[in-house]
Amino acid sequence: MCVIALLQKVKIIDYIFVYYLTVKKLNMKTNPKKFYIIRTYSAGVWFGQIVSLDGMVCILKNARRLWQWAGAASLSQLAVDGTKSPNGCKFTVTITDEDGVYLPQVIEALPCTDVAVENINAVKEWKL
Repeated sequence: MCVIALLQKVKIIDYIFVYYLTVKKLNMKTNPKKFYIIRTYSAGVWFGQIVSLDGMVCILKNARRLWQWAGAASLSQLAVDGTKSPNGCKFTVTITDEDGVYLPQVIEALPCTDVAVENINAVKEWKL
């Protein structure tokens, strides 16, 4: 399952905007061999293979945090083309633990093309 939040109504109460969000679960079939870019509300942007996606919670294996990217106008372009400027990217080490990485509050899951996967995996690990 994948979840999206939709802005449903806006009310003005004493000059304060109150936003009402509705959450909808979307059926999303994932391929365990395919790589995805996962954007979360509070844990940042990640790249890896989905072990499970249940509501807004994702477990990702072979995961890298995409701390900063260059050479792509958006995450959508990064998922399709990869980066055109690998030296301007800060992609962390790959977490290969068999339990994967727990990612709460998933707000976007973008399937990556084979070209993008090869390109992103070729970016040097950013570490101190």
